Order: sequence, then C-alpha cells, then structure tokens
Amino acid sequence: MTFTMNKIKLLSIAVIGLLLLNLGILGFLYLRQQRHARPHDGRPQREPREVVIERLNLDKDQIAKYDALIKVHRQQRAAANEKIHTMKSALFASVPSGSTAARDSILNLLTAEEMQLELVHYNHFTDIKNLCKPEQQKAFEDLSKNMLDIFSGMRPK
Repeated sequence: MTFTMNKIKLLSIAVIGLLLLNLGILGFLYLRQQRHARPHDGRPQREPREVVIERLNLDKDQIAKYDALIKVHRQQRAAANEKIHTMKSALFASVPSGSTAARDSILNLLTAEEMQLELVHYNHFTDIKNLCKPEQQKAFEDLSKNMLDIFSGMRPK
C-alpha cells in the first residue's frame, strides 16, 4: 500500500512540476513577445503606414495612392522572399553532395535575389518620395533618415 502511495505522490509531484514548467515557459514567451512589440522608449509601436502618413501629412488622395503602393510592395516583397526561401532550401539541400560548384552557383543566385529584394524596398521609398508634393519633400528627407527604424519592426504577413 505504501509503495502505491509513493508512486502516486511521485507522479503528482511530477505532473505539478511539469505544469509549473509549462506555465513558466509560456510566461517567458509572452513577456519576450511584449518586449519586442514595443520600441525602447516604452510607447506602443505604430504601423509604419501610420507614421509615414502623419510625418508627410498626406492628403486623402495621397493616402489612397500610398495604400496602392503598399499593396504592390507587399506583393513584390512576398515574391522575392519566396524565391529567396526556395534558393536557401536548394543551398542546404546541396550540402550532402559537398559540391562547391553547386554551392557557389546557388549563392550567386541567392545574392542576386537578395539584391533584388533590396531594390524592391528602395523603389518603394522612391515611389513614396514621388507621391510627395514639393512642400512635403523636406518632411520626406527627414523621414528618410529614420526609414530603417520605422520599418525595422515590421514582420512578414
């Protein structure tokens, strides 16, 4: 009888321990996510779209055009990211063969596609600049100094 009681006690302690461990991990992940969701100054992070609209003081017509630019940019970015993902998969699939020629070929293609992705971003910002009226150009110049900070919090959708 005591042997069975000891097993039950041990099992109960193990279950409680695992439950506490799971709760600790979930709490850690939640706090980590919350810390990364806010900028360092503690204010809630705003969407880049909202920051651009506010800082450039875009009118309704410009906002509609900007939204269209965002849609195109997201499509182009998604296509480039898909190609990059495919090439990275091919790169890692070539590891067992040990072929440096295959590795170098894939790396060259991957580099070219990553350059294309950066060009997609660059062209998007050029399109935003072209959307601005002459009186908004100074605000765009100021905004462009912070583009990396504004868009660094973005996650792929």
